[in-house]
Amino acid sequence: MNVKLTNVKHTSKDGNQFHGIKELLIKGNSIKYFRLNPDAEKKAQEEAEIYEQQQQQKQQKQNEQKQQRKTQNQKSRGKSYPQKQPQQRR
Repeated sequence: MNVKLTNVKHTSKDGNQFHGIKELLIKGNSIKYFRLNPDAEKKAQEEAEIYEQQQQQKQQKQNEQKQQRKTQNQKSRGKSYPQKQPQQRR
């Protein structure tokens, strides 16, 4: 499992030096352990719910647009154009 971290604070083994890193990708085979803020799980769940809601809204909007195009196509196909009446023979 690879881990992508943003706004990382890296500390030395002795805990005296701190480095801020904007973005960090760690390969799974090099991870021994890492600690997370206790609120990280709650925040991740909240963000996942928000993401899911956004995806549902996006899908709903696409479905509505699709339905509108479908009804517009049906209306344009259903237009009746004046047809010439066959002339009667005398």
